[in-house]
Amino acid sequence: MTIMLQGTPDHRIRMSFPYNPDDLTFVKATFEGRQYDKNTRGWMVPVTETNLEKIRANVGRFAEVENTLRRIQQQRAAAVEASQAFAASANFKARPGLGGELRPYQAAGVEFITTTARNKAYIGDEMGLGKTITALAAIHQEQAYPALVVCPAVVVGNWKREANTWLPDKQVQIIKSGKDQIDPKADIVVASYSLAGAAAGHLFAQVVCDEAHYLKNHKAKRTETTVAIAKAAPRRLLLSGTPITNRPRDLYSQLEVLDVTGRGRPLGHFFQFAEKYCDGHDGAYGYEADGATNLEELSQRLRAGTYLRRDKSQVLTELPDKQRQFIALGIPAETGRRIKEIRAQYAIEKERHVPSAALTAMTNEMVAVGLGKIEAAGAFMDDFKDTGKKLIVFSNLREVQQGLLQKARELGVPTVHILGDDSSEKRTQAVDAFQNDPKVQFAVCSLKAAGVGITMTAASDVLMVEQDWTPANLDQAEDRAHRIGQKNAVNVTYLVMDKTIDDDLKQVIDSKRRTASDLSQPVKAEVLARWTAGQDKSKGKDKGISL
Repeated sequence: MTIMLQGTPDHRIRMSFPYNPDDLTFVKATFEGRQYDKNTRGWMVPVTETNLEKIRANVGRFAEVENTLRRIQQQRAAAVEASQAFAASANFKARPGLGGELRPYQAAGVEFITTTARNKAYIGDEMGLGKTITALAAIHQEQAYPALVVCPAVVVGNWKREANTWLPDKQVQIIKSGKDQIDPKADIVVASYSLAGAAAGHLFAQVVCDEAHYLKNHKAKRTETTVAIAKAAPRRLLLSGTPITNRPRDLYSQLEVLDVTGRGRPLGHFFQFAEKYCDGHDGAYGYEADGATNLEELSQRLRAGTYLRRDKSQVLTELPDKQRQFIALGIPAETGRRIKEIRAQYAIEKERHVPSAALTAMTNEMVAVGLGKIEAAGAFMDDFKDTGKKLIVFSNLREVQQGLLQKARELGVPTVHILGDDSSEKRTQAVDAFQNDPKVQFAVCSLKAAGVGITMTAASDVLMVEQDWTPANLDQAEDRAHRIGQKNAVNVTYLVMDKTIDDDLKQVIDSKRRTASDLSQPVKAEVLARWTAGQDKSKGKDKGISL
């Protein structure tokens, strides 16, 4: 029994042994995801069912297997239970001084961040559960000042407003340009991702990355800048209700921000992660990692270390339901002619092997379909105006957005807009008017500009004129209305044009939504029960081990 086992704070197993070629070869050849930690001179092994079974199968190589694995499994179960908690434990005491009272699940979130996750956490609560408030309360709980919040430009104003409400005695600075200097007196600094570079070189006690899925591309400049700033801080917090926008690989660069050990990658290097959870393999044109595999195990590993997720249906029982309906549209004559032209051109380019011919054709058809829906959307708005209720209208294309605004003008309905060209101040003014002015009935919004971080609960009806390849963008947009403060059932209507790329897009969206849902599922009670008991009786009998 030469190999010592020890649980680690980031819920891995450290394997330590005096140098021995046989033991070294055994560890490297046997355990998936193993990494050598030169600081402790031990091998770090993920706690997965496969690795645990291999330890049991080779019990003679290890010391104190029974007690160590029981302890590791029980700690793992406790961490997972905390990641799914709807209320804080009896031992948790919230620091006084907040500008309001936390909901029970928000207090549980603060406890998870500051204890279980040791201030390096990913809060993946569903949209509308008040992740901003949970983050501010965690900063307050730790007195982690100065704190930096990096977020999309559209929600900069919302962070300032919430910080002023919940931390009324703290000074908040908004970074408005790349030339701004960090105010040494500021307790909380808020910067958009595009302006985060202004904080480079400054030390913060806490860094919060809101809508962290913006960091999914590790090659993007904003990811490089944000990761460098965050890793200099002892406390790091990621927030996103849609951590997977398309596929599990979206998570990898986000989790790099946390780097929970401070000297390693708990989920392994990218190829280890991709092979295990993204169906990674060598394809015809290089390495491919666009699949989704072993999601139940990935969920368990995330929840056992850093990831907190609760759904609205679990913690906001008073929140009304959200339902989707799909209206099938015929193809207008002009749109039909345009689609025929696009498909004919694609056939020619395909025959000639023109690069990107398929992508060009899909993009052109999506544009044609979007423009072809303006009249149908206008008719929907015309019918809706007589209800006297408010309506949020989302679309992607600028030409479609302008067409929708023109329809609203023709109908004589007071309308605000939140579009890509609108400044942060104008977007905030538009939200305030929509929420508080009873005369304003419509809001025409860009999926990207208005899809995150804002509250528009004055409406309980949402019209999706165009779809998007990324279902997370659609889900985020829907939940501008379906969130805390909503008193009515939310109805989301999608306009889908029959026998066009719209049909294909809907199928892709449905598939991606299922993948994201699989990762968001809580760990099953029977799995936790087995971990808590610390034993697998069927395996224990075979191996002579009681765990």
